[in-house]
Amino acid sequence: MAKHKQRVKQVRMQISALRREARDHYNAQRFQQALHFYAKAIFLDPQDATNHKGQADTFYALERYDEACLSYEQSILLDESYALAHEG
Repeated sequence: MAKHKQRVKQVRMQISALRREARDHYNAQRFQQALHFYAKAIFLDPQDATNHKGQADTFYALERYDEACLSYEQSILLDESYALAHEG
C-alpha cells in the first residue's frame, strides 16, 4: 500500500512538472512544444480536465479550432464545474 501511494505521488509530481513545462512553452508561443507536453501529461492522467483545457487553448492558438473544441468538450465532460473550460 505504501509503495502504491508513493507511486501515485510520483506520477502527480510528474504531471505537475509536465503541465508547468507546457504552460511555459505556451507563454513563450512555442505551441507545438506545449502540445507535446500536454499530450504527455494527458497520457499519464487522461481524467485531468486542466490538461485537456490547456491542450485546447494551445490548439486554439494554432487555429486548429476543431481539435480545440474537442479538447474543451473533453475538459467539460471530465469536470463540469471547471469554469475556465466553458470559456473555450
